[in-house]
Amino acid sequence: MATMSLLWLIFQVAPAGPGPTLNDIAHFDLAKLPHADVSNCKAGVPADEILVCGRRPVDPPRLDLRFEDKPWQPRLHIAGAEVTPEAEQRTLPGGYSGPAAMIRFKWKF
Repeated sequence: MATMSLLWLIFQVAPAGPGPTLNDIAHFDLAKLPHADVSNCKAGVPADEILVCGRRPVDPPRLDLRFEDKPWQPRLHIAGAEVTPEAEQRTLPGGYSGPAAMIRFKWKF
């Protein structure tokens, strides 16, 4: 077990390969990289490269705020009666307000 832990630690510390130097990073310019031809997305792409093509929508979809979501309310039907839990804000003595929870039974006679 200790040998496996030691090997795992060695592999974590060992460098994967030569990375970019500070000079390479300082002089990197994205504009100097060759650009793919966007007129025909699949033309001229080597087999070992991945090119992702897409079209920007003319009018991006927006969230439709004209309709409000109705709050979900569980309903339970027992022997012809409908049982629903409810909550509301109630006024308490002294001008305070507090939440109230109740269970409403609706029974048809």
